[in-house]
Amino acid sequence: MQTVIKGKNIEISDELRTFIEEKTQKIHRHFAQADIVEVECSVEKNPSISDNQVVDVRVISNGPVMKASASSIDIHASLDIVLGKLEKQIEKYKGKVHHNHHGNHVDKYSQTLQRQIIKTDHEMEPMTPNEAVTNMELLGHNFYIFKNADTDQINVVYYRKDKDIGWIEP
Repeated sequence: MQTVIKGKNIEISDELRTFIEEKTQKIHRHFAQADIVEVECSVEKNPSISDNQVVDVRVISNGPVMKASASSIDIHASLDIVLGKLEKQIEKYKGKVHHNHHGNHVDKYSQTLQRQIIKTDHEMEPMTPNEAVTNMELLGHNFYIFKNADTDQINVVYYRKDKDIGWIEP
């Protein structure tokens, strides 16, 4: 497992780097599929934010990509909080997936039918991204999938965390 550590408005000291590397080893023990763990530590410069020590972690694996973020008044505490969140995500994932006798991942829900995926077909009228945003807003959804009138490809518009609108185009 590779650990990538970045700092934003903070210098990553040798002590902090060692602390992060030791703590992130727990991820590998709980989730052997983890290939890369990206840790970004940052300090918010706004004096009105008391919990200004932020840690964002992204775990990249041959399965799902898991992300979590936490902030507190201490960077070490933020790391502990974010790793706790990731452990919960890992346990939730492990609860949904198990290995069959061939070593392949099998979704438990598809076998036990506790949750069903129901396919619905929709005719998609081609539209522009602006028309898709209008439809998304009218429906009150966080995202909207549409057929782009210019490219004839499936696209997605969505609300970003910063409240701007994102557009995914293949």
